[in-house]
Amino acid sequence: MSKPGIASIELRPVVCNTVGALHGAVHASLIDEASASLARSFFDGGAVTTDMHLAYLDLGRVGPLTATATAIGGPANGRLTASVDVHDGNGALVSTATTEVVAS
Repeated sequence: MSKPGIASIELRPVVCNTVGALHGAVHASLIDEASASLARSFFDGGAVTTDMHLAYLDLGRVGPLTATATAIGGPANGRLTASVDVHDGNGALVSTATTEVVAS
């Protein structure tokens, strides 16, 4: 069982782009899962991400990549704002994001 707010992925060819880094869409999905996981620890039932602002800082070629979400607003009225950092297997910061998650 993973810890709320944490999501990881191993780098395999199926999730990488043509330069061998984690594909951007998979990267965003990793952030989404970390955010929703954090929100589910506060809300009964499910949670969905309604907004994401993502800055890619590095390619992310060393796995596993781990997203860590931290609550920065809420939870209030079924909403949670989270800050999410993604680090590679060497501990380098690969991306940072802010997400808005709502209870579903």
